Amino acid sequence: MNYRIRTLQALFFFTLGWQLSACIREEVAELPEQYTTPRLFVYGVLSVDDWIRIYVAQTVPYGKADFKQEDFRVDEAVVTLRDDRGRETTLRKNSDDPFVYQVRQSAFPLAIGQTYHLRVEASGFTPVTASTTIPAERADWKRLSLLSAGDVEYVVNGYWDTLQNDHLYGYGVVYSYGDEATIGHGNEGIARVDGGYSVQSDLYMGGRDAVRVLLLTRDEHFSAYSKASELATDVALNYTNAYFVDFISGFKGVFPYYSNIEGGTGLFGSFRMSSQMLYK
Repeated sequence: MNYRIRTLQALFFFTLGWQLSACIREEVAELPEQYTTPRLFVYGVLSVDDWIRIYVAQTVPYGKADFKQEDFRVDEAVVTLRDDRGRETTLRKNSDDPFVYQVRQSAFPLAIGQTYHLRVEASGFTPVTASTTIPAERADWKRLSLLSAGDVEYVVNGYWDTLQNDHLYGYGVVYSYGDEATIGHGNEGIARVDGGYSVQSDLYMGGRDAVRVLLLTRDEHFSAYSKASELATDVALNYTNAYFVDFISGFKGVFPYYSNIEGGTGLFGSFRMSSQMLYK
Protein backbone atom coordinates (compact mmCIF):
# COMPACT_ATOMS: atom_id res chain seq x y z
CA MET A 1 0.00 0.00 0.00
CA ASN A 2 1.19 3.50 -0.83
CA TYR A 3 0.94 6.25 1.77
CA ARG A 4 0.29 9.68 0.29
CA ILE A 5 1.54 12.90 1.81
CA ARG A 6 -0.08 15.97 0.31
CA THR A 7 3.07 18.06 0.43
CA LEU A 8 1.96 21.30 -1.19
CA GLN A 9 -1.33 21.08 0.69
CA ALA A 10 0.60 20.61 3.93
CA LEU A 11 2.76 23.63 3.09
CA PHE A 12 -0.33 25.68 2.23
CA PHE A 13 -2.04 24.90 5.52
CA PHE A 14 1.18 25.50 7.45
CA THR A 15 1.29 28.92 5.78
CA LEU A 16 -2.38 29.37 6.67
CA GLY A 17 -1.57 28.59 10.30
CA TRP A 18 1.12 31.26 10.25
CA GLN A 19 -1.24 33.78 8.71
CA LEU A 20 -4.04 33.07 11.17
CA SER A 21 -1.60 33.21 14.07
CA ALA A 22 -0.37 36.59 12.86
CA CYS A 23 -3.80 38.19 12.42
CA ILE A 24 -4.08 41.34 14.52
CA ARG A 25 -7.05 43.59 13.97
CA GLU A 26 -6.16 47.09 12.82
CA GLU A 27 -2.72 46.98 14.37
CA VAL A 28 0.71 47.50 12.83
CA ALA A 29 3.29 44.93 13.90
CA GLU A 30 6.82 44.18 12.77
CA LEU A 31 6.77 40.61 11.50
CA PRO A 32 9.53 38.21 12.61
CA GLU A 33 12.13 37.23 10.01
CA GLN A 34 10.62 33.76 9.49
CA TYR A 35 7.50 35.40 8.02
CA THR A 36 9.36 37.56 5.48
CA THR A 37 12.38 35.44 4.44
CA PRO A 38 12.04 32.15 2.49
CA ARG A 39 13.03 29.11 4.55
CA LEU A 40 13.34 25.43 3.78
CA PHE A 41 10.14 23.46 4.27
CA VAL A 42 10.81 19.75 4.84
CA TYR A 43 8.12 17.09 5.20
CA GLY A 44 8.64 13.38 5.69
CA VAL A 45 7.43 10.51 7.83
CA LEU A 46 9.34 7.25 8.13
CA SER A 47 7.74 3.81 8.12
CA VAL A 48 9.36 0.39 8.05
CA ASP A 49 6.77 -0.62 5.41
CA ASP A 50 7.44 1.92 2.67
CA TRP A 51 10.04 3.87 0.66
CA ILE A 52 11.96 6.62 2.44
CA ARG A 53 10.68 9.86 0.91
CA ILE A 54 11.50 13.40 2.00
CA TYR A 55 9.71 16.36 0.43
CA VAL A 56 11.73 19.57 0.14
CA ALA A 57 10.26 22.98 -0.69
CA GLN A 58 10.56 26.59 0.43
CA THR A 59 8.15 28.87 2.22
CA VAL A 60 6.66 31.88 0.46
CA PRO A 61 7.06 35.21 2.33
CA TYR A 62 4.02 36.46 4.21
CA GLY A 63 1.88 38.86 2.20
CA LYS A 64 2.58 37.44 -1.28
CA ALA A 65 -0.66 37.79 -3.22
CA ASP A 66 -0.43 34.78 -5.55
CA PHE A 67 1.07 31.32 -5.07
CA LYS A 68 2.26 29.11 -7.92
CA GLN A 69 3.78 25.68 -7.59
CA GLU A 70 7.11 26.98 -8.90
CA ASP A 71 7.27 29.46 -6.01
CA PHE A 72 7.74 26.58 -3.56
CA ARG A 73 10.42 24.74 -5.55
CA VAL A 74 14.03 24.37 -4.38
CA ASP A 75 16.31 23.76 -7.37
CA GLU A 76 18.80 21.40 -5.76
CA ALA A 77 19.13 20.06 -2.23
CA VAL A 78 21.39 17.60 -0.46
CA VAL A 79 19.30 15.33 1.76
CA THR A 80 21.11 12.96 4.12
CA LEU A 81 19.77 10.49 6.66
CA ARG A 82 21.76 8.71 9.36
CA ASP A 83 21.06 6.54 12.37
CA ASP A 84 22.69 6.22 15.79
CA ARG A 85 24.75 3.25 14.60
CA GLY A 86 26.71 5.39 12.15
CA ARG A 87 24.97 4.34 8.93
CA GLU A 88 24.31 7.22 6.53
CA THR A 89 22.73 7.61 3.11
CA THR A 90 22.12 10.44 0.64
CA LEU A 91 18.66 10.49 -0.90
CA ARG A 92 18.25 10.90 -4.65
CA LYS A 93 15.94 13.40 -6.33
CA ASN A 94 12.89 11.85 -7.97
CA SER A 95 13.05 12.58 -11.70
CA ASP A 96 9.24 12.70 -11.92
CA ASP A 97 8.65 14.96 -8.91
CA PRO A 98 11.10 17.81 -8.20
CA PHE A 99 9.95 18.07 -4.58
CA VAL A 100 10.77 14.45 -3.65
CA TYR A 101 14.07 12.93 -2.50
CA GLN A 102 14.00 9.20 -1.87
CA VAL A 103 15.83 5.93 -1.28
CA ARG A 104 14.67 2.31 -1.21
CA GLN A 105 14.73 0.49 2.10
CA SER A 106 16.66 -2.30 0.43
CA ALA A 107 19.53 0.22 0.29
CA PHE A 108 18.92 1.75 3.72
CA PRO A 109 16.62 -0.44 5.85
CA LEU A 110 14.79 1.19 8.75
CA ALA A 111 14.52 -0.48 12.15
CA ILE A 112 11.73 -0.36 14.73
CA GLY A 113 12.74 1.68 17.79
CA GLN A 114 15.73 3.27 16.02
CA THR A 115 16.38 7.03 15.99
CA TYR A 116 17.11 8.72 12.65
CA HIS A 117 18.62 12.13 11.98
CA LEU A 118 17.83 14.20 8.90
CA ARG A 119 19.86 17.04 7.39
CA VAL A 120 18.86 19.10 4.34
CA GLU A 121 21.10 21.67 2.67
CA ALA A 122 20.36 23.93 -0.30
CA SER A 123 22.12 26.96 -1.74
CA GLY A 124 20.78 30.22 -0.31
CA PHE A 125 19.05 28.60 2.67
CA THR A 126 20.00 27.84 6.26
CA PRO A 127 20.66 24.07 6.60
CA VAL A 128 17.93 22.28 8.53
CA THR A 129 18.02 19.26 10.83
CA ALA A 130 15.51 17.05 12.63
CA SER A 131 15.26 13.68 14.37
CA THR A 132 12.61 11.02 14.89
CA THR A 133 12.42 7.66 16.64
CA ILE A 134 10.29 5.02 14.93
CA PRO A 135 7.78 3.78 17.54
CA ALA A 136 8.97 0.67 19.33
CA GLU A 137 5.35 -0.36 19.95
CA ARG A 138 2.33 -0.62 17.68
CA ALA A 139 -1.36 -0.38 18.48
CA ASP A 140 -3.53 -3.13 17.00
CA TRP A 141 -7.28 -3.37 16.60
CA LYS A 142 -8.92 -5.31 19.42
CA ARG A 143 -12.47 -4.64 18.20
CA LEU A 144 -13.64 -3.16 14.91
CA SER A 145 -17.10 -3.14 13.32
CA LEU A 146 -19.05 -1.55 10.46
CA LEU A 147 -22.75 -0.86 11.06
CA SER A 148 -25.31 0.35 8.54
CA ALA A 149 -26.83 3.78 9.22
CA GLY A 150 -28.74 4.19 5.95
CA ASP A 151 -28.61 3.23 2.29
CA VAL A 152 -24.99 4.26 1.73
CA GLU A 153 -24.01 5.52 5.19
CA TYR A 154 -22.19 3.44 7.78
CA VAL A 155 -20.70 3.86 11.24
CA VAL A 156 -17.26 2.49 12.17
CA ASN A 157 -16.66 1.57 15.82
CA GLY A 158 -13.25 0.44 17.03
CA TYR A 159 -11.13 -0.08 20.12
CA TRP A 160 -7.44 -0.69 20.90
CA ASP A 161 -5.49 -1.15 24.13
CA THR A 162 -3.18 1.43 25.67
CA LEU A 163 0.50 0.79 24.89
CA GLN A 164 3.10 0.39 27.64
CA ASN A 165 4.79 3.70 26.74
CA ASP A 166 1.60 5.39 25.64
CA HIS A 167 2.87 8.88 26.52
CA LEU A 168 5.40 8.68 23.68
CA TYR A 169 2.82 8.22 20.94
CA GLY A 170 -0.26 9.59 19.27
CA TYR A 171 -2.83 7.76 17.18
CA GLY A 172 -4.70 8.25 13.94
CA VAL A 173 -7.43 6.33 12.14
CA VAL A 174 -7.73 6.68 8.36
CA TYR A 175 -9.78 4.90 5.73
CA SER A 176 -8.73 3.52 2.36
CA TYR A 177 -10.91 2.26 -0.49
CA GLY A 178 -8.03 1.28 -2.77
CA ASP A 179 -4.27 0.86 -2.83
CA GLU A 180 -3.48 4.32 -1.45
CA ALA A 181 -4.16 6.03 1.86
CA THR A 182 -3.74 9.66 2.89
CA ILE A 183 -2.24 9.47 6.38
CA GLY A 184 -1.78 13.12 7.37
CA HIS A 185 -4.94 13.50 9.46
CA GLY A 186 -7.35 11.02 11.09
CA ASN A 187 -7.55 12.47 14.61
CA GLU A 188 -11.30 13.01 14.83
CA GLY A 189 -13.58 10.61 16.68
CA ILE A 190 -10.84 9.17 18.92
CA ALA A 191 -11.54 9.11 22.68
CA ARG A 192 -9.59 7.84 25.68
CA VAL A 193 -11.49 5.16 27.62
CA ASP A 194 -10.55 2.84 30.48
CA GLY A 195 -7.56 0.78 29.43
CA GLY A 196 -7.43 2.00 25.86
CA TYR A 197 -8.93 4.13 23.09
CA SER A 198 -12.14 4.06 21.09
CA VAL A 199 -13.02 5.55 17.72
CA GLN A 200 -16.38 6.23 16.09
CA SER A 201 -16.68 7.65 12.59
CA ASP A 202 -19.39 8.10 9.97
CA LEU A 203 -18.51 6.74 6.52
CA TYR A 204 -20.09 7.28 3.13
CA MET A 205 -19.56 3.98 1.32
CA GLY A 206 -21.44 4.74 -1.90
CA GLY A 207 -21.19 1.73 -4.20
CA ARG A 208 -18.13 0.32 -2.44
CA ASP A 209 -18.33 -3.08 -0.77
CA ALA A 210 -15.36 -2.78 1.59
CA VAL A 211 -13.05 -0.35 3.36
CA ARG A 212 -9.62 -0.81 4.89
CA VAL A 213 -9.30 0.86 8.31
CA LEU A 214 -5.74 1.87 9.19
CA LEU A 215 -4.65 2.38 12.79
CA LEU A 216 -1.53 4.57 12.96
CA THR A 217 0.83 4.70 15.93
CA ARG A 218 2.66 8.00 15.47
CA ASP A 219 5.73 9.44 17.14
CA GLU A 220 5.18 12.64 19.11
CA HIS A 221 6.23 14.88 16.20
CA PHE A 222 3.93 13.36 13.58
CA SER A 223 1.07 13.35 16.09
CA ALA A 224 1.44 17.02 17.06
CA TYR A 225 1.86 18.16 13.44
CA SER A 226 -1.15 16.13 12.30
CA LYS A 227 -3.46 17.65 14.91
CA ALA A 228 -2.36 21.21 14.11
CA SER A 229 -2.68 20.59 10.36
CA GLU A 230 -6.14 19.07 10.72
CA LEU A 231 -7.30 22.07 12.74
CA ALA A 232 -5.95 24.50 10.13
CA THR A 233 -7.67 22.48 7.38
CA ASP A 234 -10.95 22.57 9.26
CA VAL A 235 -10.68 26.35 9.66
CA ALA A 236 -9.88 26.85 5.97
CA LEU A 237 -12.65 24.61 4.66
CA ASN A 238 -15.47 25.27 7.10
CA TYR A 239 -15.02 28.69 8.71
CA THR A 240 -14.25 31.15 5.95
CA ASN A 241 -16.66 33.88 7.03
CA ALA A 242 -15.27 37.15 8.36
CA TYR A 243 -16.77 36.73 11.82
CA PHE A 244 -14.80 33.56 12.50
CA VAL A 245 -11.55 35.04 11.16
CA ASP A 246 -12.16 38.05 13.39
CA PHE A 247 -12.65 35.69 16.31
CA ILE A 248 -9.43 33.81 15.54
CA SER A 249 -7.53 37.09 15.29
CA GLY A 250 -8.39 37.72 18.92
CA PHE A 251 -5.91 35.02 19.90
CA LYS A 252 -3.12 37.30 18.58
CA GLY A 253 -0.46 34.76 17.71
CA VAL A 254 -1.45 31.62 19.60
CA PHE A 255 -3.22 29.80 16.76
CA PRO A 256 -1.44 26.43 16.96
CA TYR A 257 1.03 25.13 14.42
CA TYR A 258 3.84 22.66 14.87
CA SER A 259 7.30 22.09 13.44
CA ASN A 260 10.30 20.07 14.62
CA ILE A 261 12.60 21.22 11.80
CA GLU A 262 15.54 23.13 13.27
CA GLY A 263 16.51 26.08 11.05
CA GLY A 264 13.41 25.78 8.86
CA THR A 265 9.89 24.49 9.14
CA GLY A 266 7.81 21.38 8.50
CA LEU A 267 7.82 17.86 9.89
CA PHE A 268 10.14 14.89 10.22
CA GLY A 269 8.29 12.11 12.01
CA SER A 270 7.55 8.40 11.92
CA PHE A 271 4.76 5.89 12.43
CA ARG A 272 3.76 2.26 12.47
CA MET A 273 0.53 0.86 11.13
CA SER A 274 -1.93 -1.99 11.52
CA SER A 275 -4.98 -2.43 9.32
CA GLN A 276 -8.14 -4.46 8.96
CA MET A 277 -10.68 -4.85 6.17
CA LEU A 278 -14.37 -4.25 6.87
CA TYR A 279 -17.14 -5.46 4.55
CA LYS A 280 -20.76 -4.43 4.22
